[in-house]
Amino acid sequence: MIDETKHLHTPGPWYVTEHADRFDVHSGDRYICEIPARLTPDYKKRGRADAYLISAAPDLLEFAEMVLDWHTNKQISLRDIAAAGRRAIDKARGES
Repeated sequence: MIDETKHLHTPGPWYVTEHADRFDVHSGDRYICEIPARLTPDYKKRGRADAYLISAAPDLLEFAEMVLDWHTNKQISLRDIAAAGRRAIDKARGES
């Protein structure tokens, strides 16, 4: 879990809502950003990918912090680190 006392960003989890013309990234009832999805399929595909990558930012930060914490004090299991990494990557790819 991200330590909210040392981070100023909106706490996660962040999620994506898909609309016909845009992708919105939210955290609870807080709006993070909007990615436009114009009518061309390629633009919409990239917009969707960008929105999911943005929504995974808190998860990716948590994973990076776990790796650094493990490197310095070894109190986190590698299994937990690997699971957090897989969840973050899946979310960034829009697969979770």
